[in-house]
Amino acid sequence: MKKLLEFSELEEVYDLVARAIDEVGVHGESLFLSKLAMTLAHRVGDMGSVRDAIRIAVGSGVDLLPLEKSHPHPGVADSARGNLK
Repeated sequence: MKKLLEFSELEEVYDLVARAIDEVGVHGESLFLSKLAMTLAHRVGDMGSVRDAIRIAVGSGVDLLPLEKSHPHPGVADSARGNLK
């Protein structure tokens, strides 16, 4: 069985990605996110898992993230679940 990241590790991922987006700027954000997705997909090595992750990210997949509403970053819990308005 694959190890899933703990909530604290997910928070660290969020912070790392946010800092990287700040570093590349608005014009480099899409390219950075595309490269990140391709790198992570390659490392996962399972097309089914990649498809599932894409469905979850666009909000049409099963909610697999037990994120709390009291997250220190406003909207993170909702956006991770695809509920951001």
